[in-house]
Amino acid sequence: MKPSKIVKLVTDAPPDPVLIVFDKYINLRKPLQKSTPKLSKISREMISNALSIVSFEELILIVDYFTKSTDDYVLFMRGKNECGKDYVRLDNLTRVTKLKEKLSRAKQWKKKSSKEDGGYVPPVLDTSKPFLPYRMVTK
Repeated sequence: MKPSKIVKLVTDAPPDPVLIVFDKYINLRKPLQKSTPKLSKISREMISNALSIVSFEELILIVDYFTKSTDDYVLFMRGKNECGKDYVRLDNLTRVTKLKEKLSRAKQWKKKSSKEDGGYVPPVLDTSKPFLPYRMVTK
């Protein structure tokens, strides 16, 4: 019997917050023209540890802040500094000792941007639908 040309992996598992945060982090790194990071066990642990301190929505807000803000702090972190070094690595963004400070800055940015652009709309984690993170294609 011939296998079908397209095989889809379907799961009823709820969305994985770690994968969603990591995907947002990858989008943060792309404009910096850095290599695309891989979701390793260590990366997963860093995000999980951060999620034990702040909520999913708050961590997404922090990543959005570092992706979209143009304030001096974010520009410095993205490499607009004397050394040209970027500091928006996952270990830095999820550092437990700095999360509250980053969250505070992100909330200030959100409040300011809400006034300027008519409102910040954070992403919503929809757990009512199955999460399909993978698709296997065979020819």
